[in-house]
Amino acid sequence: MPLVIAIVGRPNVGKSTLFNKLTQSSSAMVAPTSGLTRDRQYGKVINSSAILIDTGGLH
Repeated sequence: MPLVIAIVGRPNVGKSTLFNKLTQSSSAMVAPTSGLTRDRQYGKVINSSAILIDTGGLH
């Protein structure tokens, strides 16, 4: 079973940017305003079997 990692945090702190870097993709949209990520994004960490989940910001 692969390791599953969720990126969780306050709005607009770079969770989606981190997701894109670790998965070497641009599937998670990024913008300088908060509230852009509404649905979870799933991806595979490069050079790993880990699954990464990008989440919306928590208040």
